[in-house]
Amino acid sequence: MSEKLYEEIKKNLKNPKMYAVLLIVLMIVFLLFPYLDANLFYYKRVDDRVEILTELSNLDMDAINHNPVLLGEYESILKELESHPESSINQIFVKETRVSVNAAKFVSGAILVWLLAISCLFMKTIDKKRNRVVAFVILVLLGLLFGKVAKSIPNIFNPWVNIIGFPIVLVTSIGLLFVGSGNKKEESKKNQEKS
Repeated sequence: MSEKLYEEIKKNLKNPKMYAVLLIVLMIVFLLFPYLDANLFYYKRVDDRVEILTELSNLDMDAINHNPVLLGEYESILKELESHPESSINQIFVKETRVSVNAAKFVSGAILVWLLAISCLFMKTIDKKRNRVVAFVILVLLGLLFGKVAKSIPNIFNPWVNIIGFPIVLVTSIGLLFVGSGNKKEESKKNQEKS
């Protein structure tokens, strides 16, 4: 299975669509990780902490207090346990509760599609006014969907990573898809010219 995947990646290294798909998969993983963490990994972490607490409470404190090496190790372990939640992976993804930040994340996810929707109304390439309006409505709805997705992604370290990162990922994905389809058209033209 891994060899097939490796061969597929090697074969499509110059195909921009592969990078767009990988980017989308990464976005899905970032979306799903907090839910998996909250529903699966959380209980394992709590269970481990209870086990550590049980083992620590069973220690002979008189023996530890009389031995400076054991006391130093004991205090080191307690400090590490104290600082661990601050550096754990679940601190990377933070659910946003501030309305203003959620609104900014929503707008950052939708703004590019909405700008495209507005520009659709003035495009001369769409000949009928009815088609322009239909394209406008579809793009506004798509913008709402992207805004909802951008808002639902937990903050990655800081809300600005999401606010700036989502449009960049969106533009990159769309750009890679267009470049990939353009390359395939050029290849098919060259193949037709050869034959």
